[in-house]
Amino acid sequence: MITALKKIHEFNSKAGLLTGYNDLKEAAMVIEESLEQLDTHYLAIKLHCHEDASPKELSRTITTGMCIAPEDITDVQRFDKILDQIFIAFGGGYKLGLDTTQILKGLNVVCDKNLQKLGAPLDSHGKQTKPDGWAGPEPLLQLILSERK
Repeated sequence: MITALKKIHEFNSKAGLLTGYNDLKEAAMVIEESLEQLDTHYLAIKLHCHEDASPKELSRTITTGMCIAPEDITDVQRFDKILDQIFIAFGGGYKLGLDTTQILKGLNVVCDKNLQKLGAPLDSHGKQTKPDGWAGPEPLLQLILSERK
């Protein structure tokens, strides 16, 4: 696990993403990831976005247009939120029938793929984009999923 965590830190550091905590930006990234596998057509209409709005566009609309970050959030509350997200993520992996080793193996695959994005430009929200020719982690993640018992 330490290896994956070091890779995550390396990616965030090299991508320039360790410059202050922004509650709205952090929420937008969590929402975006949550929406990626859902049919968001109806949500887009309710948010008055175009029908084919991406999860990224929808998450930014929600957080920048409809939310205000309270000024009195403590770092303890932020830290608790981060740990809750890890708790939920591992629980999701277990529900897929993966063991801890397989989840960490998948995390390392995603870390390595994210590190390959470095050098590509950031989008207008500061998120790392994918360079030309970049191949996603899906085939390697499928191999891990096929190891399930």
